[in-house]
Amino acid sequence: MASRRILDPKAFGREARDACWQLLGRKAVDVDWPASRSRRSVRVEFEDGSVIATRRKRPERSQLEAVVMKTLHDNGGAVPAILAYDGAWLLQEYIEGERLPHVFAAADAGRSRAALVTAAQELAKIHRIAADTGLDQKVVRLGVKETWVAQLIDTPTRIGEAIAVPAPLLDNAAISQLIEAGAPSLVKWDARPGNAMMRTDGSVVWFDWEHCGARNALDDFAWLLADEYVPEIDGLADIAIGHIELDLLRSLAVC
Repeated sequence: MASRRILDPKAFGREARDACWQLLGRKAVDVDWPASRSRRSVRVEFEDGSVIATRRKRPERSQLEAVVMKTLHDNGGAVPAILAYDGAWLLQEYIEGERLPHVFAAADAGRSRAALVTAAQELAKIHRIAADTGLDQKVVRLGVKETWVAQLIDTPTRIGEAIAVPAPLLDNAAISQLIEAGAPSLVKWDARPGNAMMRTDGSVVWFDWEHCGARNALDDFAWLLADEYVPEIDGLADIAIGHIELDLLRSLAVC
C-alpha cells in the first residue's frame, strides 16, 4: 500500500495544477486534498469551480479507471464525468456532497437505510450497464485464484491468532463453493461507503474505480453493507438481494 502514496504532496499539487492548465486550459487558484495528503487524488480549484485530478502509481490502473468511468457515465451510471485524460493525469468532475460515512454519522436509522438503498440501486444499475455494453467482458476477472480464496477463508483464523481468541471451525470446502467467482459481472471491488458521495438532492455517486474488475455482483454489496461505518440496521441483506435482478441471480448461480 505504501508504494501507492506520494512522497512530496506539494510537488504533486503543482503538477496537478499544470495538468489542468495543459488539458483544460484553466488556471488553478488552489489545490486541496479531500482525503490524506499522501493520496494520489487532489481537488484543483478554479475561480468558477473545481475538478478532481488523479495520477495513479500504475498507468494501467489510470487507463482502466478512465475507460470504465467514461463508459458508465456515458450510459447513465452514477459516476463522475471524465473531463480529460492524457495517459497519466485523469481529470474528473468534482462531486459536491457528503461521503456516506459522514451521512451515517449524522443520520438516524431511517435516513441511513435510505442512503444504503440508494447506493445499492446505483450499484445494481452500474452492473446492468456493464452487462449491456459488454464492459464486464473487457475487464480482468478477480478473485479466481485458489490461493486468494484460501487466504480469504483463512481470515478468521488469522484474526483469532492476532487477538488470542480461537476461531470457530469452519467447513472451508463449502465456503469455497459459496464464494466461487461464477459468471462475470463488473464489480467496483472496493464499494465501501467511503468511495460514495451523497449529493444534496439525495442521489449517490460512486468514485475511485482503479480496482474494478469482473466477479460476482454480490461482492459489491458485501463491500457496501459489511463496512465498519454502516450502522446496525435490520434487514441489510434484503437491501442487496432487492437490487439484483432475478435473471442476474440465476446467471450467477446464487439462487
